[in-house]
Amino acid sequence: MKQQLTTQKADALLSSVIKLADNVAFDVRLTLHFMQNQIGAMPLAGSGEILAGADLPGVAAVLMLDVVVAKVQVALDDWFSKNLVRPESGTIPRKLVPVRSTFCSRSEGQ
Repeated sequence: MKQQLTTQKADALLSSVIKLADNVAFDVRLTLHFMQNQIGAMPLAGSGEILAGADLPGVAAVLMLDVVVAKVQVALDDWFSKNLVRPESGTIPRKLVPVRSTFCSRSEGQ
């Protein structure tokens, strides 16, 4: 089978993907996107209400959420430890606050 990319072009493509995806801003955007998609798919439940099994998210969605949140937590921990002295260091994590609040309030049934 013939490959469409030369070795040099494949290497350049891989390097550009690594450059774009290997930073905390990418992790935060990925987490925001995933959580916003999950918020849209979550059923609304009142306080104390028990949902039917068919209305609950699947195991794959719960595991994916766990992985995405864990990845961004590790990335933010590393990022905060490197940026403690800079005042602008709170800009990226602040983007997570509204979606996290919405996600938590919907999961608590409020």
